[in-house]
Amino acid sequence: MEAHRTAIIRNLDKFSPYLDKSLSLAQRALVRYHLAELDFKTSNKTLLAVEVEQILTEYPSIRRDALNLASIPDFSSFTAVWVLAEINKC
Repeated sequence: MEAHRTAIIRNLDKFSPYLDKSLSLAQRALVRYHLAELDFKTSNKTLLAVEVEQILTEYPSIRRDALNLASIPDFSSFTAVWVLAEINKC
């Protein structure tokens, strides 16, 4: 929170057109809730990335299959491992 506060203070002239706007208590609560949820999901994504990387390191055959699938356009390594898990290859 402190980093955001510092950034706002440093760029106060850019925020000044919005200073006359206000949110209701319910709206502020919703914004805080969604920001906390986003932070939680971002943390989960990071943990998932570590787990996927660990699986790909420990199992060379899965790594090979995942790399082959990830070569498909719009397929990430996450998607490739997910597909392999769904077809019981992981």
